[in-house]
Amino acid sequence: MASISVRGIKDPSNEAIAQIPAIGASYRPLVLAPTSLPRRCLTNRYRVYGITLGTDVPLAVNLPPSDVEADLTFALSASAPDDVDFEAHQPTYTEGEQSDGRPEFTFWALPDRDVIRITGAMDFHCWPDRIACHLHAAAHRSLVETALFGMVLSLWLERIGTPTLHGSAVVIGPAAVAFLGSRGTGKTSTAAACVAAGHPLLSDDLLALQERDGAVMVMPAYPQLRMWPAQARHFFGTDEGFEPVDAHRTKLRVPVGHGVGTFSYEPAILRRVYLPFRGTGPETAVDITSIRPREAVMALIRESFLRSEVVRYGLQGDRLRFFATLLADIPVSTIRVPEGLEELPRVVAAIEADVGGGSA
Repeated sequence: MASISVRGIKDPSNEAIAQIPAIGASYRPLVLAPTSLPRRCLTNRYRVYGITLGTDVPLAVNLPPSDVEADLTFALSASAPDDVDFEAHQPTYTEGEQSDGRPEFTFWALPDRDVIRITGAMDFHCWPDRIACHLHAAAHRSLVETALFGMVLSLWLERIGTPTLHGSAVVIGPAAVAFLGSRGTGKTSTAAACVAAGHPLLSDDLLALQERDGAVMVMPAYPQLRMWPAQARHFFGTDEGFEPVDAHRTKLRVPVGHGVGTFSYEPAILRRVYLPFRGTGPETAVDITSIRPREAVMALIRESFLRSEVVRYGLQGDRLRFFATLLADIPVSTIRVPEGLEELPRVVAAIEADVGGGSA
């Protein structure tokens, strides 16, 4: 069986993104109204990214429970909906290429829903109040949650006006600090070092932001870090007993809480945004440097979770207005992270000093 990566492709350049046209007048936004189908009484309801998710699907992700009505429901099926003729609809966006020439990901903005296809693995049909996953083969079951709590919910949240970024966040003092960056920049290891130092985790990998009463809030994800085995061994003493993120990767699900750090179940006001980058050696100084507003806007666009897709869906205008609100009060800085996990306490100390929160 070919290996399928949910988000393992090279990010397009800023220049390539600038050339992607918005859909324009031909695009019909989703109407945020309930579907006409009756809702089933769902056994399990959870809080994630500021919404309540209802599902009867067993989940490996440890989601906080909720006792309020679901904003969104999720179902998994081996059969495909029979009301969509994909040949009759032009894809909104495609990304990546498999060995047989087919795109790795295909997005459709249909009149009543969005559809995300991971070629050869699954389709996600996304309505305003429900998401249904058609699983092409049982062998890909482990990828469902990776996609659902990544690109699928990212698009769904963007469609209701909640921008999502590729980053992690922790609470230091009374407020949140975020670390943005793609793979290898040090965002998760920096967040893990903060958690190990006693600061509660808010989110890892996908960062959902909302504006409330003029403040930008980080919405809690779920109490888990996704870590490489070496990271788990360094911060928590072992890599044993943790489940893999999915069957195609060696990254591990490391639950937070229950003896491994703490998790913040409440939204927190965002006070700092850091852009980690790797230094050249262990003796590298930890350097925090504020960047200009124009550079900060470009960084927020670059670190969007679905940065090309939101352009094609015509969402970038509202996002830029949101980013302007964010940058009016929240500093964005680069932070140089020395090589070596053992150097991260210096990074945490520098962040604590910059924020003024001290240790938790």
